[in-house]
Amino acid sequence: MSFIFQKWYYVDTHNPENLISDNIYRNQILIDIQFQTWYYFLAKVQSRTDRNTTFLRIDQMAFTDFNSIAQVQEAFKIKYTEDEYIQYVDIEPSQAFLEEFEFSQRHINVFSSEASRCENVIYPVLRDVYKNYVKWFALWSHELISYDEDLSGTPDYLISTKSGLGKTVPGTPIIIVAEAKRNDFIKGWGQCLAELVAVQKINDDDKKTVYGIVTDGEFWQFGKLDGNQFTRNETALTISELKKVFGAIGYLMDVSLPEN
Repeated sequence: MSFIFQKWYYVDTHNPENLISDNIYRNQILIDIQFQTWYYFLAKVQSRTDRNTTFLRIDQMAFTDFNSIAQVQEAFKIKYTEDEYIQYVDIEPSQAFLEEFEFSQRHINVFSSEASRCENVIYPVLRDVYKNYVKWFALWSHELISYDEDLSGTPDYLISTKSGLGKTVPGTPIIIVAEAKRNDFIKGWGQCLAELVAVQKINDDDKKTVYGIVTDGEFWQFGKLDGNQFTRNETALTISELKKVFGAIGYLMDVSLPEN
């Protein structure tokens, strides 16, 4: 697979650990030039030297580079189908959640931006459902995961089993949640399915179903990857069906409980 992202970065040769870039990642990429290892990105590195200046070219394929389900299907030989598999667990939103959610809807334009959708709708919903399953699972926000150079990146949210090492280390990922940025569910599902393929490979168990949610905060869509079979749920939900959204997310956690 060819890499999509290519850019030259200037590196101060007197202080090669200091990468200087003109893009938004200038304070986030840390490079060990000697060993060509990476923190924050996994990438292939090529270098060239011009006088006293060294340049590094970064070639990277991230989850967000997958633009559709079909693209992931072709890359990883995934079959596609649709079915009505989602069930609804009887979970009531907490009173604290309802009060905060009503306040936000009344006084804040919660759908004004991607950040606002995440902060005021998506994460609060996930967190409130998660409280019912805190004994078994861990909720992660923007946690880097990586299988190889083609399957690496940062899901918006993921739910994993609890790790025996404590809350600082993810256990086995079971649910991926991807925001449909700019309300683009086609690209959102491309990203989500690539992330599901990655966690399936990380888990080293293609018989264990992993689940995906793509949402813009207003609309909620559900899918699952079982082996090389991806199934998208036929029915999508809206945030106005709040109890159903809670029940559907709860169902995914119910079927992923350790005893199951």
